[in-house]
Amino acid sequence: MAWVWYVIAGVTIVVVAGTVYYITTKDEEAALKTEEQVEEPKKLKLLSLSDEAIQLRLADKGLTLDADGGVEYFEVEENASTGYQWILKTSDCSPEVVKIETGFDAPVSDKEYDLVGAPGTRYFTFTGKGEGKCNFSMAYARPWEFDWEDEST
Repeated sequence: MAWVWYVIAGVTIVVVAGTVYYITTKDEEAALKTEEQVEEPKKLKLLSLSDEAIQLRLADKGLTLDADGGVEYFEVEENASTGYQWILKTSDCSPEVVKIETGFDAPVSDKEYDLVGAPGTRYFTFTGKGEGKCNFSMAYARPWEFDWEDEST
């Protein structure tokens, strides 16, 4: 009859071990799901300045940013090989109100040759830093031929 107690003790140990394993595995899965949700990056909203609707909206309503880190991202085609580039006039913008950053991605080809003469993409990032107003202008021109004061250029 002693063997019955060994069987009951053995079954109890297996049941307890299985329950502990199930609970810890479930907690680890929940923790992984929570980490995945937290680590998921925000998707960028990239607006194309080549889009006429966006140009009209910006001309009509301007750009409003949250003063405490609001961000807008823009892209536009630029062909540096022609000498043309996007020029920003930011003299009316205080760095305490808005931070304007720019970057350029050259054209990329999956072929073995370079894409000489092909347009790349210019990116602009506008980040709100504080309350205030910032008036800026943009022009697609050759810098040596362009003057903000000369209306004919």
